[in-house]
Amino acid sequence: MPSISPARDDQHMVPVRCHRFIGGFTLASLVTFGEIMDHHIMSIAGTPVGFSSLIILVSTISSAKRQVQSIGQTPRMDAIAQRL
Repeated sequence: MPSISPARDDQHMVPVRCHRFIGGFTLASLVTFGEIMDHHIMSIAGTPVGFSSLIILVSTISSAKRQVQSIGQTPRMDAIAQRL
């Protein structure tokens, strides 16, 4: 793109970094909560439920869904880049 230099830190990247931090913090909090719940249920029922595994599975499915949506947007983004 003619007006954007890859080496320059543009202002549109600040919200992206903020959202990545918040997403990472949220995921870490969910995994910690899952481990605490697993420990609690293990002490009550004697068997772990696997909350962390469920969180990882849902995260993987969500990531795959975003990648498929991104691949679907590629032709549209190519058309926009050609107009610039």
